[in-house]
Amino acid sequence: MPSIRAAVCRRHGDLSIETLTLDDPAAGEVLVDLAASGVCHTDYHFYAGEHEVPLPVVLGHEGAGTVETVGAGVERVDPGDRVVLSLLPSCGHCEYCASGRPYLCPTALDVRFTGTLTNGERRLRDDDGPVNHFYAQSSFASQAVVTEESVVPIGDHVPFEIAAALGCGATTGIGAVFETAAVAPGERVAIFGCGGTGTSALLAAAAVSASEVVAVDVDERKLDAARESGATVTIDASDNDPVEQIESLGGVDYAFEFVGHDDRVREQAIAAVDPGGTVVLSGAAREDASASLASVIGAGKTVVGNVAGSVRPLVDVPRYAAMAARGDLPLGDLIDDSYGLADAEQALDDLVSGAATKPVLRYSERLRGDVSRTG
Repeated sequence: MPSIRAAVCRRHGDLSIETLTLDDPAAGEVLVDLAASGVCHTDYHFYAGEHEVPLPVVLGHEGAGTVETVGAGVERVDPGDRVVLSLLPSCGHCEYCASGRPYLCPTALDVRFTGTLTNGERRLRDDDGPVNHFYAQSSFASQAVVTEESVVPIGDHVPFEIAAALGCGATTGIGAVFETAAVAPGERVAIFGCGGTGTSALLAAAAVSASEVVAVDVDERKLDAARESGATVTIDASDNDPVEQIESLGGVDYAFEFVGHDDRVREQAIAAVDPGGTVVLSGAAREDASASLASVIGAGKTVVGNVAGSVRPLVDVPRYAAMAARGDLPLGDLIDDSYGLADAEQALDDLVSGAATKPVLRYSERLRGDVSRTG
């Protein structure tokens, strides 16, 4: 059993870098030597106690690395393969998987916040007993044991920090454009919220040759970055009514919302899209969140939720990775990769403050190689 280094959350608002024991992979499981992990607002919500997860827990759900060993019966990967840890592992045989919608598979939805892997097991432990997993992976650590369903093989051509971002945030934004909405060349798009996920959607809209890409935010730094990433128009919503501004431009066919906690932004996205247009909601909304249906019904608009970009991980994640490697999706421009494992709390703070667009923890060769065997 390896001893690993991990950022452990034992109480809300605090992470400690500790040595934990990681069980060897059992049948159907994979041990991954992690090279990087993206840092996402979802991690922050649970770190801050805004949502509940069993403690102690190792957070992180955007891991990327190399397979070290596999348990009996594993067929998807071999030792040495480079992989992304999937946000929503799927079973492959339920009605959702069979109909091409693995992102709705209950395999992952049922265990995201229970503290276990998809098979119900815990593989992390300290001297007092089991330590909980997050999203069935826990990537704020030097290594992870996950079930086979959680690993997505990728090629050797993609840097690990970009691969990590494709574990959740970037994939959610890209997939919102490519899969959920299926934006076509020449169509007009508005992006509400230009953090890492929103900027990924912006890059995707530019990649499909949208004729207008409008970026809406209240942070001038993010709007500056949006212009560099291909936005044709930027709107500072702190000084302007984005709905009026978008209408003055001639309207949009699609509005994408990536804020979540602000009902007003959701209403603006719904109001901004033209009659017959589509609104894609991706932000993590509160349970009591509401939206007006009057303009939806009266104008024939479509409002759709975006679950993990509606992606088929085994197909779409490698495709997005290849596009990033070719420069068609320049994800490297939005990634802040100056953080190590010990900087996990700073990365979370910088993400929430807006000081970083997409923080990625990079694990050094020394850290990843400093693994002892016990038992």
